[in-house]
Amino acid sequence: MVFYQSKYLELRHLPEIQALYVAWTFNSEFMTETEFKVEIAAEKKAFDELPIQYILANTLDFRFIIDPNLQEWHNEFLGASFAKIQKVAIIVSADLFSQVAVEQLMDDNTTTGLQTRYFMSEQEAIDWLKK
Repeated sequence: MVFYQSKYLELRHLPEIQALYVAWTFNSEFMTETEFKVEIAAEKKAFDELPIQYILANTLDFRFIIDPNLQEWHNEFLGASFAKIQKVAIIVSADLFSQVAVEQLMDDNTTTGLQTRYFMSEQEAIDWLKK
């Protein structure tokens, strides 16, 4: 079920695996900081409203560069919403700079007990979430 969709991001509820599917689009390259914050607010709403334990993040097309101040805002803004999340499976971007930004977001996240792994394929990520 599609929970949210914009030109930058699609959020789908995957009830069969208790996950939120987060997929960024190529258009993310052209987001402004304000637009990025709107998209993250949509993620927070999904985290808070949906019965999920896992996140499946497809960042293959993620092109937005996140500076350190925005990384800090991201982690503070989503902090409490991450409390119920047990695992995050991230399908990594082909763009090295965007991939590093995604990894830094997760590395800087101080949520305890959150397992995060990076994958080259969606199926590998789903298989890990099901374990």
